[in-house]
Amino acid sequence: CVDDDVKKWCREYSVIFDYTQGAEIKKSNIYNCKEVVYRNFEMPFGEDLALIKLTRKVVDRTPVQIAKTAVHMGEKLSMIGYPLGIPQK
Repeated sequence: CVDDDVKKWCREYSVIFDYTQGAEIKKSNIYNCKEVVYRNFEMPFGEDLALIKLTRKVVDRTPVQIAKTAVHMGEKLSMIGYPLGIPQK
């Protein structure tokens, strides 16, 4: 969901960890964007991905491992998010 104007997006939006609709947001879970390192949005069925550098280090969780090869039939796959923008990511 990162717009074409990545510099504006980075100034106007923050990343919030552990957000769920209706839940209280902890200040410690709010991270500001420093830079959009990579962005590609190819609709309707292409890549929809952004890599965002934050202004401070995230210390209380393990980063997601990103595959460097294609997924093959029968392999386990996890997915985060939803194309219509539900509030838990």
